Amino acid sequence: MNHRFEYAGYVADRADRPSRTASLRCPPARLRVEAQLRAPALDARLAAGANPADSRLLAARAAALTTAHARLALAQRLDQLLAAAQTPLPRRRLCVTPPRAALLQNAGRLAEIAELLRGHSPLYAAGLAQLRRLLSDGAGPLYGRGQGDALAAALAGVRSALAGA
Repeated sequence: MNHRFEYAGYVADRADRPSRTASLRCPPARLRVEAQLRAPALDARLAAGANPADSRLLAARAAALTTAHARLALAQRLDQLLAAAQTPLPRRRLCVTPPRAALLQNAGRLAEIAELLRGHSPLYAAGLAQLRRLLSDGAGPLYGRGQGDALAAALAGVRSALAGA
């Protein structure tokens, strides 16, 4: 039996697979602001597989993550990481940067995800949330020294989640 939900304009079946008629209407301003303020917690829930149709707040966060603007911002961040990995490091750095070796080892995966983000095909909010968490987690596989294989596994998980697998 296929159970579908429509909550805050998000149409999904039980497996969080958007239907062909799915649409994301713009949530009310109050809900958008609250979702932005709670973005880290909501992203964690979405990344873990929570169904956006379960709450209006999750639906609002999913709507924000899947906008063309948000997707382009993530693609540009991936491009910046790749460009930084391919240029010589300055003598003094004022910020923590991911290890160049891990980025270069995973350059193809990063470029592939960036192209997906720039494309027009629908992407799942869970994958976008996982990518945002990967980019912002200073203790995660992106920033860990000598973790090229861990980064590869994380990027494979992101790629799979973007496709809804």
